[in-house]
Amino acid sequence: MTWPDENHGGVDGVMHPSEVYWAIFTLPSNGKALGFTRAETCAIYENFQQIKHRKCIGPEKIEEQFNCILSEHRNPSELSAAAARSSFALLLLNVLSAYQAAEKNDTVERERKLSPRIQIAASWVKDRIGQDTSVPELAKVVGLRPSHFRQQFKKETGLSPIEYFARLRMREAKRLLVVTDLSIVEIAMDLGFSSSQHFATAFRKMAGFTPRTFRKANSELVDRSYEI
Repeated sequence: MTWPDENHGGVDGVMHPSEVYWAIFTLPSNGKALGFTRAETCAIYENFQQIKHRKCIGPEKIEEQFNCILSEHRNPSELSAAAARSSFALLLLNVLSAYQAAEKNDTVERERKLSPRIQIAASWVKDRIGQDTSVPELAKVVGLRPSHFRQQFKKETGLSPIEYFARLRMREAKRLLVVTDLSIVEIAMDLGFSSSQHFATAFRKMAGFTPRTFRKANSELVDRSYEI
């Protein structure tokens, strides 16, 4: 979801392969729309205004409602306008519900604390973001067997240690591309890549475009909190 004058993109600036359904709508803050009463329209508007997320996982019925709208447009009848309005009203409510669920889940996730050992490992990685890190090395830091550490880290963070490190390093790369004038070669060296080509290849694999393209045209897609 984007508001006027906002850029759009995927999680961490990554646009994963997908089928795109696109809808642009204006929801009046003090009027009626799509058959809702004035009070209902205002409530929907205010709830959308409170959403902080710009992306979330939606239910399958959102796709079904989009397809219903498209079907009415492609095969019009005297009731098509009414059917499309009804489908769009349901679509709007389901999108709102999906975003509200994402907000709630995010709050729960942030409230969940990592265990002391995993906190130490995560901090250790962040402090050495420009250095190569291995699972055995991290396991030794926190006093666990590598297999146990790998399992516990994935359970608590949702990512493997290597995935966590790669994502953290990529977020730092995006931050440096946006807020500094460092060259791509300098950023690659600072983050521990063997060469600027290695960095560009890894960046493109995760983000879908090159560091140069990201810096030039997509800087507003970066999550400026830069935390995992």
